[in-house]
Amino acid sequence: MTGSEAVQTAARKLKADLNTPAAEREAVVKLLQESHATLQERVAKILTAEQRALIHQIDQFHSEVQTAVLTEFEGRYAAAKGNEEEMEKIKPAFRAKLEADFLLRLDQLLNSPQRAALAQAIADGTAAALVKKPKP
Repeated sequence: MTGSEAVQTAARKLKADLNTPAAEREAVVKLLQESHATLQERVAKILTAEQRALIHQIDQFHSEVQTAVLTEFEGRYAAAKGNEEEMEKIKPAFRAKLEADFLLRLDQLLNSPQRAALAQAIADGTAAALVKKPKP
């Protein structure tokens, strides 16, 4: 069920419609939680303890960097509030800053082979999903 079209569709609908009835919202939240739990179980069977610890550190770094960049951009977002055109100009700058700062933090954490693998993934374009999907 993890990553299935049904889960993705339900999540998009929930996000798009703030007036979703409570019962439907709860059902979607439950579906998302179950999907997440299934994914976590599958990942736990595959990854070593060292890999899980590294992922946890990466998640923590991303959260810290995202918070710092949000704080840095807070004034720009406040000034652009209500101006869709201005907001659209800020978003790419925010994403670029988040990506650059996150990659700098990752460089401190990763060893040489891991850095080389990340550099190759970036060159191949396969790392984009890792950088572009911040946690809330």
